[in-house]
Amino acid sequence: MQQVNSSLTMKLITFIAIFLMIINMATCVSLNNHPVTSHVNNDINYHQVIFDYMKDRSNENFKYQLLNSVDIPNTAKFYVFNMTSVKWLTNKEVSRSEWYHFVEIVVPYQITQTKQALMLIAGGSSNSQVPTLDKELIQMGVLTKSIVCTIHQIPNQPLTFLSDPEKKSRVEDAILAFAWARFMNLTQENDELKSNTEWIPRLPMVKSTLFAMDLVQEYLLKNLNIKVEDFHVAGASKRGWTTNLVGVVDQRVKSIIPIVIPIWKTREVLGMFFFLFIELVVY
Repeated sequence: MQQVNSSLTMKLITFIAIFLMIINMATCVSLNNHPVTSHVNNDINYHQVIFDYMKDRSNENFKYQLLNSVDIPNTAKFYVFNMTSVKWLTNKEVSRSEWYHFVEIVVPYQITQTKQALMLIAGGSSNSQVPTLDKELIQMGVLTKSIVCTIHQIPNQPLTFLSDPEKKSRVEDAILAFAWARFMNLTQENDELKSNTEWIPRLPMVKSTLFAMDLVQEYLLKNLNIKVEDFHVAGASKRGWTTNLVGVVDQRVKSIIPIVIPIWKTREVLGMFFFLFIELVVY
């Protein structure tokens, strides 16, 4: 028993040492390149930020164009749009402030659900080619006999931030991390009663998804006389977080499917990370 305990103790000590080393390295990188400070402006209602952003018309640039439509006999109709959604920050702050997305819609011939649709939030590069037939999306629509849609390029990427000393071309989590650090630092440094919440990237990620829902409703009603009223929204990782927030701000959303993103009770979840890493060392 002593040997087992001793072995386990040594592994735990090793893990803690590695953990502290990683934290130290991360801190050094953060302090040297992108210092992050924490400050809460008590004069800002942070719970209201996302709702105010959704109502703000100045960041909107909604328009869309049908790029391709395919009629698959006795199966489904498949549509691809180029949708412009929002302007995030300015060209003095980011390499491309205007966001655009490919939006796909599948309408099966045999359809039983015309008042609701599934909206999938996906990633992808802004340099991607126009999507061709999405067999999985079509199959999903045909099997469920319902309308299914996908919005791509959430977030728009790659992006380069002009305030980034490294001028990196950033994608995915690198975009979110830099923008959140910028938001916190500017909020700390600003003498005025301003929170600089416009730097939070999930705001345009959410609003772009709402515009995709608008597109689906508008186009299908006008061209196919289908009136979609409700949406079920799904996304993974950072798109899962976006899925949660879409459900908060829009009453058209009747259910959400956030995948691989334990965002509820965030502090408790983050507090468990240390214990989850132990198994990686012990075993």
